[in-house]
Amino acid sequence: GGSCMVYILDETQREALTDDLTKRFAVVEGMQAVIPASQAHSIGQATPAADSRAPDLWLAAKSGYSFSGTENGENIIVPRDSRGGTHGYLPDQPDMLGSLVMWGAGVKQGVTLKKASNMDVAPTMAKLLGVEMPSADGKVLTEALSHE
Repeated sequence: GGSCMVYILDETQREALTDDLTKRFAVVEGMQAVIPASQAHSIGQATPAADSRAPDLWLAAKSGYSFSGTENGENIIVPRDSRGGTHGYLPDQPDMLGSLVMWGAGVKQGVTLKKASNMDVAPTMAKLLGVEMPSADGKVLTEALSHE
């Protein structure tokens, strides 16, 4: 996927390891961002002060890369296989896509969308519910709605 969380279990080394790992991860090919826990709110995530389960570092891969799942530190980010999904990336990635299935009242039957941005889901659901979202970043997926 496009993101990875790092937990530092040794409390006595947390600050030093966070600084060291931030520098090391920042220069890895394919890394978009290394986000310390104190700035997790900038990507819509909880900080350790708000949630004890929050990681010490959030890592984000660039578009076209994904985390490999390796545990030994080698090749942590690899070019993304185009057959995989694009979930887990920061929402500002232009190819951030996930699966979208819509069904029910107000939804056209048999419509297949080529692409749908994650940013479009909330405005579309709001439209179906009759709720206004004037400040939404996404757009209503009108081609999938039957009452449009």
